[in-house]
Amino acid sequence: MRKYFLLGAVALLAASNANAQTYASGNLGVRCMIANTEEIDCGTDILGFGAYINDNSNAFSITVTPDGNTTNTYPSTGSGSVIADGQAGKCVISNGTFTDAANIQLGTQGDIKMVSMGTNGNEHGAMDIVPTISDITFAIADDGKTVNIGGTFNIPANIETEWYQAIIPILYMSEE
Repeated sequence: MRKYFLLGAVALLAASNANAQTYASGNLGVRCMIANTEEIDCGTDILGFGAYINDNSNAFSITVTPDGNTTNTYPSTGSGSVIADGQAGKCVISNGTFTDAANIQLGTQGDIKMVSMGTNGNEHGAMDIVPTISDITFAIADDGKTVNIGGTFNIPANIETEWYQAIIPILYMSEE
């Protein structure tokens, strides 16, 4: 009887399904680059836009070129009018020089949404209708230490009277 018991136990072990697992392995390469950066100071010479409108039912834009020329696209039809002005931004590099405007990068992509700052300058959060900034352009001044910055301020229809702002990181990658 013992013989049949042992044969039965061996037969059960041999007949049971085995869970076969397949393993794979590999190596992940890791690389790190650390770069010391020079300071770019944009100080108080900010890219600024302003508009006084008497009919906010129209969307329009204000464009400021890096040399400070301002144009707007407020519709000339209807009863509305706009007085718009702008100021080009200016940033100065602490050491080194700007040599190629194509090497200036923004820390964000696409249209940049502005944030409402409230009529008294205190941020009061997200709003449904906010202006955006697009088409940011750069022009390096003759001294090579300064870059002048222009852009387009896109104002949607039915925007509230308010102060708006955005902070945009700027990076310059020198080829030196």
